Amino acid sequence: MIYYFVEFAGSFANIALLVLFVDRLFQKKDLYLRWFYLYIALLITGQCILSLFPTWVMPRTIYLLLGGFLLAILFYEAQIWQAIFASAAFFTLIAVVEVLAMLLIGLRIQDTEILMQAGAARLIYVVFSNLIQIPLVVLISHFFSRKILIIPKNP
Repeated sequence: MIYYFVEFAGSFANIALLVLFVDRLFQKKDLYLRWFYLYIALLITGQCILSLFPTWVMPRTIYLLLGGFLLAILFYEAQIWQAIFASAAFFTLIAVVEVLAMLLIGLRIQDTEILMQAGAARLIYVVFSNLIQIPLVVLISHFFSRKILIIPKNP
């Protein structure tokens, strides 16, 4: 039971970090908030369902990339190429952290294939990678914040 709680918490954290990342990059459109929250709820639900199958790496990848792209296009003032860049940049950041976590845990566990199967090793892997992801994405998204990137006009 704790395994599923950790998987769902990791899924929730991934979507929350995605929203934070996109929100700091783009200006939000004037839309009804209920559609935005419904979309976020659907993203979290889909991510949680996909997390029940730890070996489904490619469907989770496509889901996260497409979810980030649609988030930027539907709810933020982003052009298509900007949305593609934001989605790909977020996924790349998450993937680098996942590989780093796998390599660090791989120093203690000989068979890293066990990290992609439901069990205690996967639980430790998810917690460890999220402990790295959360502060890293918050820090990096702060540097890409649209508030910092605005160039002031001279009087």
